[in-house]
This record gives sequence, structure tokens and C-alpha cells, in this order.
Amino acid sequence: MNKAIKMKSELEEAVKAVTKKLRKSEYLLTASDVALLLGFEPGSESAQIVMAAGSFPESRQFTPNGRKMWRRKDVIEWIDWHYDAIQAAQQSPRQSRGSSVAAS
Repeated sequence: MNKAIKMKSELEEAVKAVTKKLRKSEYLLTASDVALLLGFEPGSESAQIVMAAGSFPESRQFTPNGRKMWRRKDVIEWIDWHYDAIQAAQQSPRQSRGSSVAAS
């Protein structure tokens, strides 16, 4: 099996595993689920930094000793908003460079 086909197969298996894990709860996500949605390894320092950011959705504990949970909807909206903001920021310099070239 060539390398590209093997990588594609491994990626498809990883996506299936993540999807299966995330389907455990239709509405609530654990910290590990959130990390996976963000593209990080569960428990990674990068995931913890993002989840601690002031703009990230607030977690809730449903029992006094329960683990923190996030509403899936809130996390998805946060990801969508940040993705769109990054895309716009990356396009703005190109557009302004292009317009100054056209104006010269």
C-alpha cells in the first residue's frame, strides 16, 4: 500500500474514532471532547490555554464534585466565530496590498 493511501486510511480511522467519542453526548462536552474539537490532544497544554481564554465559553459543573462540561453549541459557535475572524484577518492584508498596487 503506498504511503498516501495508508495515511488517508489512518486519517479516516481517526475521524471515525473522534466522531464516535463525540457522539457520547449530544449536548455536553468534556474537556477531552473540547480538546479534540479544537484539534488538540486531550489534556494538552495548548487545549488548556484555549479553554482558559476569557473569550472561550464558560464550563459548568452539574454536581458539586462533577467534572466541568461545556455546551456543544457554545463551543461550536466559538470555533466558527474564531475561524471566520482568522479568515477575515488573513484576507485583509492581501486585499489592502492588492488595492494599493491597483491604485499606483
